[in-house]
Amino acid sequence: MEFAFVRGNELSNDQGLLESKGRKQVFSVEFEKLKDIPQQALHEIIQEAILLDGSKPYPSKRKLI
Repeated sequence: MEFAFVRGNELSNDQGLLESKGRKQVFSVEFEKLKDIPQQALHEIIQEAILLDGSKPYPSKRKLI
């Protein structure tokens, strides 16, 4: 299973779990089994992602006329 974060490049990754896998924005972490998930670390990443999501709007690539 893989947990991916669209604005992962903006997360601190203090836990050292997130990988870009060649992507510019989306960072993710992958686990084979549920028991392999470091619950506290993943909880911290999710909490940071929630704060980031509420901090500013996602930049649009479209120009408004």
